[in-house]
Amino acid sequence: IRIGYLPQINNFDKQFPITVQDVVLSGLTGDKGKMLWPGKQQKKQVAELLDFAGMTHHRTRPIGELSGGQMQRVFLCRAIIGEPKLLILDEPGTYMDKNFETDLYKLLPELN
Repeated sequence: IRIGYLPQINNFDKQFPITVQDVVLSGLTGDKGKMLWPGKQQKKQVAELLDFAGMTHHRTRPIGELSGGQMQRVFLCRAIIGEPKLLILDEPGTYMDKNFETDLYKLLPELN
């Protein structure tokens, strides 16, 4: 079963050289849990998710340069890009602004 997980707090090395786009792509795995080489379709998915999250213009920025709310949006995109059967959200509104939090709760029935 594919599981997507959005943690409440993301502890990671903010100096790690990974872009927003690559963080989202890291949520893609194949049937055996291995990373997939991203093709046009996967990159289109990333673009659509980042657009939804209001993060399109941050696509090539290092993840460590983002605010807490921006990181939460990116990690939400990472959690749902693999189209999980089970999505676990640990206090998903943490660090998010109220407008996006409202949009997120409107989206949850669609994700279901």
